Amino acid sequence: MKTLLINPLFIFIFLLSVTLSAQARGRSFERIKAHKMTYIVENSSLSPEEETLFWEIFGASEDTLYKIIYRKKKAIKSHLKENFSSLTSEEIKAKIERLDQLENEKVQAIINRNKALLNKLPSKKVLEILTASDQFSKEMYHRRKKGDKK
Repeated sequence: MKTLLINPLFIFIFLLSVTLSAQARGRSFERIKAHKMTYIVENSSLSPEEETLFWEIFGASEDTLYKIIYRKKKAIKSHLKENFSSLTSEEIKAKIERLDQLENEKVQAIINRNKALLNKLPSKKVLEILTASDQFSKEMYHRRKKGDKK
């Protein structure tokens, strides 16, 4: 009788933990995205109207880059790592080609974002945005390298 009670309870707890873990990863992305976009706004001279356009365009781009491209690349790399010894050369080749395709989609998403920004904002403001974005990435890299989890 205890086994029958423990198994469903174990399954429930396991499913709950998987769900909460997935939600935490999503919240982590949203938190970093908000931090990055706030950093960019604070390090550029956007008017309130320009800031609204920035949040709209850049936010949508970040969502695309993360939700569509990053997640897919991560899943493929994980699959390759976990199943390396059992995959055929053709399967590995197909995965590498898919990674290349996703990398091209990433570049195209960035080009589209930059074009949208240039269509709505002065080019100097777009350069400020891109410079601040690069600076944010560098700072995050150095923090991670040092082990600082701020």
